[in-house]
Amino acid sequence: MKETWKPIKNYEGLYEVSNKGQVRSLNYKRTGEIKILKLRVDKYGYLQVHLSKNGKHYAKSIHRLVAQTFIPNPNNYSQVNHKDEKRDNNNVENLEWCNCKYNNNYGNRNKKISESISGEKHFMYGKHHTESTKNKLRVAFSGVNNPMYGMKGDKSPVAKKVKCVNTGEIFNSIREAGDFCNMKYPSNISECCKGKRKTAGKHPVTGEKLIWEYLMP
Repeated sequence: MKETWKPIKNYEGLYEVSNKGQVRSLNYKRTGEIKILKLRVDKYGYLQVHLSKNGKHYAKSIHRLVAQTFIPNPNNYSQVNHKDEKRDNNNVENLEWCNCKYNNNYGNRNKKISESISGEKHFMYGKHHTESTKNKLRVAFSGVNNPMYGMKGDKSPVAKKVKCVNTGEIFNSIREAGDFCNMKYPSNISECCKGKRKTAGKHPVTGEKLIWEYLMP
């Protein structure tokens, strides 16, 4: 496959990404030189690159840059799947837009997650809520007190997109984000977005506590 380059959205004239997963600067260190940038591996095994604009630096995942630039997304899916399950293979032919459920059930993902959070590895292993805590949770998250009250899934007009700050992944709703990290109370994500709590839920593979924010339109 011939390598093709296209401008990165919001970085036109500064950076380009190729259909083979490479990124180049069109004015490297303001010298006028065109240079392919070095990629780094984040803590989750995904390749990323750092882009600069207006004096600020931004970490961008390569698979999302390739998908956003080369792959149509008519269904407005929020996640990008690696077909061969190799996170460093960001060739456009290996990527596809998908929803959270498809991504979670794809290939060997469920097996890996099951092995990572089962038994003693599960973050709630050996822990139990007191009856007092259980009663408080029932009251706090029942009826109109529940941030999900009145919502009908991802298609609800009041559902807000949320972003996981740790991974950069975007979800169409709090419910979808809660499904991703197997949360019993996804409304905690709403509390985190509002600044009422520091974290909500843990990454299903790494166990890292997650930070959330609403995605601004």
